[in-house]
Amino acid sequence: MFYTTITEIKKRSGDTVPFSADKIYTAVSKSYFAVTGSSNDELFRELTKTVLISLDQQFVDRIPSVEEVQNAVEKELMAQGLFDVAKAYIIYRYEHQKEREVKKQENLKKITTQGISVVKRSGESEVYNPEKIRKTLKLLTVGYENDINVDAVINQLQMELFEGIKTSEIERALIMVLRTFIEQDPAYSYVAARALNNQAYKRVIGYDKIDFANIDEQLQQQLRISIEKGVAIGKLDPKMLLFDIDKLKVTLNRERDNLLTYLSAQTLIDRYYISNAVTKELHEVPQLFWMRVAMGLSLNEKDKEEAAVKFYSIMSTLHFVPSTPTLFHAGTSHAQLSSCYLTTIEDSLDNIFKSIGDNAQLSKWSGGIGNDWTKLRGTGALIKGTGVESQGVIPFLKIANDTTVAINRSGKRRGATCA
Repeated sequence: MFYTTITEIKKRSGDTVPFSADKIYTAVSKSYFAVTGSSNDELFRELTKTVLISLDQQFVDRIPSVEEVQNAVEKELMAQGLFDVAKAYIIYRYEHQKEREVKKQENLKKITTQGISVVKRSGESEVYNPEKIRKTLKLLTVGYENDINVDAVINQLQMELFEGIKTSEIERALIMVLRTFIEQDPAYSYVAARALNNQAYKRVIGYDKIDFANIDEQLQQQLRISIEKGVAIGKLDPKMLLFDIDKLKVTLNRERDNLLTYLSAQTLIDRYYISNAVTKELHEVPQLFWMRVAMGLSLNEKDKEEAAVKFYSIMSTLHFVPSTPTLFHAGTSHAQLSSCYLTTIEDSLDNIFKSIGDNAQLSKWSGGIGNDWTKLRGTGALIKGTGVESQGVIPFLKIANDTTVAINRSGKRRGATCA
């Protein structure tokens, strides 16, 4: 059993799946056995633990990809001087990459000569038609027609397709392909964000209800629906329903979605949008998110609607964006909006552990913490009650650190405490 704060990993397809530390142990042991013909459980466990520590430090606020985890394993094998094992691991990765490339070429040949079947959301099958992708890209690239190489995107996408692929998988593959082109031109980042946001709209409004020809009207209607759903599952404060939602919904401006890059759009989906933890149903898209935060900030204002519209305008245009705890919790049933907390630890056992307990609660609700430990007596100072010497502040800092590591802030990112 290995401890790590990483809970998910991104596959090459773009899908996010549960992270398993045991797979690192297995990969290391197989590479070691391939070179030495023997096993060393203690070494494998230590290597795995060291890799996990490195990953925990590197991916504080981001989900690692399969390649990034493999790179960390490779780096640690080299650092331990296990060069032959590292070489075997590199060859293993290379061989699997070659196998994937061969399959891609076979699929591409089949697409161009025979065609492949695509499974629609209804369960029906149809022959893959690249012109449908071209039509989609034409809509996504409005304003960037001179910056996006549509043919190159389609050709690369076809390398990722396979017999019986689902239309939802094609959507994800298109986003991943657009993402790979970002280094060539920033325009791809904005186009990838549009594709990602379109997918979010389908999830929120409904795949069978979405009508992009009337998307602005559907977005306005969805404001009330999303708030009511959020209240029903206990995520949102019931007072959110006291707003004149009809007055607010007409101010929603979907054009402002275009201000988001791929990374910002993906981060909002991964961490900030309200969703149903049980059903995984998504309740927000960019403009519903900004309005929910604006409404949460305006709950105690005299003219709630006027204040919400002002907050929405300044946030949705990215002129000012509040800090993460505000975005997480505004309008929710636990509206903790503060970013940071400063506390002083008193020189008593009761207060030390009370403060550590306070740290846990503050961290739970996304507060960054600064603890002042100055008042604690130094190492070697006499403790009158017991007549022994103090061990100083270091042992308590270890407990405070472990407490911080153990608490995921709102279940969405790791805690942070400064001593």
